[in-house]
This record gives sequence, C-alpha cells and structure tokens, in this order.
Amino acid sequence: MAGCILLALTVGCGKSEPGTATAPEPPPAGSPALTDAQAQAAAAKAVADKAAVEAKAAAAKAAAEAQAQVAAAKAAADQAAMEAKAAAAKAAADLKTQADAQALIDQVKKLVSEQKYAEALVVLQEKLANLQLTLDQQQLVASLKDQVQKALAAKAADEAKKALGNVLGK
Repeated sequence: MAGCILLALTVGCGKSEPGTATAPEPPPAGSPALTDAQAQAAAAKAVADKAAVEAKAAAAKAAAEAQAQVAAAKAAADQAAMEAKAAAAKAAADLKTQADAQALIDQVKKLVSEQKYAEALVVLQEKLANLQLTLDQQQLVASLKDQVQKALAAKAADEAKKALGNVLGK
C-alpha cells in the first residue's frame, strides 16, 4: 500500500497545476520571429536615440535662451545703475547749487540790512541770475530785487533833492 501512495505522488494524476506555466522556448536563431524582434528592437533604439538627440538640442536651446535672458537682465541692471548714479550726481549738484544760492541770498539780505543796495544789486544781477533756483528762492530773489530797486530809487531821489536844495540855496 505504501508503494501505491508513493507511486501516486510521484506520477501525479496527470493534471497540471494552475499558475505554473512554463516559459515558451525562444525561437531558434535565424527564424522569422527572431528577425522581427531584432528589427523592432533596432527601431525602438533608433527612436530612443532620436529622442535623446532632440532632448539634448532642446536643452542646449533652453540654456542659450537663459544665457541671453541673463545677459539682457545684466545689461538692463547696468543701465539702471548708470542712470541712478547720474541722477544722484545731478541731485547732489542741485543741492550744492541751492546751497550756494541760499548763501548768496543771505549775503543780499545782509547787504540790504546794511543799506549797501548797490552791492546787493550786483550780487542779485550777476551771481544769482545764472543759478538754478527753487520756486521759493526765485520768489525771495524777486522780492529782494524789488526791495533793492525801490531803496536805490528812494536814495537817488533823496540825493537829487539834496543837490537841488544846494543849488537853490536852501
């Protein structure tokens, strides 16, 4: 009996077990199936090689475009820096001019207070006339000029009266 069981186990019942399929044998060399597989593999390799070349070209193009954008941004930044530097220099020059103008205005005020109208008029006409003044400074200079001219006219009138009085013997 034990021999029958052993024989049944080794021989089996002739059924194949499910899920244990054996791999098909590769076709023999030179068969049409192998030639077709080789052709498909070669075609797939050619497509992959072409895709790799196109990807490299696209990457090179993107890198060139990025470099061009970086160069353009650098040029724009350099231009902006030069413009800012020029604007700062102009602003500094304007401040110096305004400070110079204010110093001259203060000098005119002092001369007017000392009743040195002729000297004040020279400063107004020769030195302040060529400077770029702020609106407030322009108004102040115009006011001082009017004041100096009126004072000079009054002084001239007084001197004329004195001279006329001396001539008439008064």
